[in-house]
Amino acid sequence: MKRNTSRLFTFFSHVSSFTFSLMPACLVRLLLRMFKYGESTLSFGMRYVTYRRLCDSWGRKVIVFPAAIILSPESLKVGTSVSIHQHCYIDARGGITIGDDVMISHGVTLLASSHSFDDTSVPMKSQPVVMDPVTIADDVWLGAKATVLMGVNIGQGAIIAAGAVVTGDVPAYAIVGGVPAKVIGSRKPESESG
Repeated sequence: MKRNTSRLFTFFSHVSSFTFSLMPACLVRLLLRMFKYGESTLSFGMRYVTYRRLCDSWGRKVIVFPAAIILSPESLKVGTSVSIHQHCYIDARGGITIGDDVMISHGVTLLASSHSFDDTSVPMKSQPVVMDPVTIADDVWLGAKATVLMGVNIGQGAIIAAGAVVTGDVPAYAIVGGVPAKVIGSRKPESESG
């Protein structure tokens, strides 16, 4: 029974991907709005196929939970087995790459752009938007309500603590927390560190 369900899902995935590739992007975005908040299997499936159509690249087994917001999906690359939980806010205007097996907990914010503020004679909201890509390597866990700012690279296997604000690069297997985030531990045993 499970094998037949898997085959049916694979068939549906191929057919829907082909169908969505023929649709204009505006129609795909409309379908996404219709299923953005649903918690049914159909809603999860529709979010998967619509983001697969809209994003630069979208791996297998990517789960987007209700009420996640993704701006500029055409600048977003997502690997395989990624979970994006409720109320995440992803602004990919400057380019965001998410590796494989990444857990993005609820309320996480990823920003690849910001307003410049150098010219004090011009209101900040009228100054240009600056962009710098964000890269999140494989096997990373972003804790609830963490924020990752533009230009940040997060190394493989790192953990970002809940509520952390990441303003600089994070080494592989590091555990970071705080505002601004600092290294507070490592996932590697002491004998492997260094």
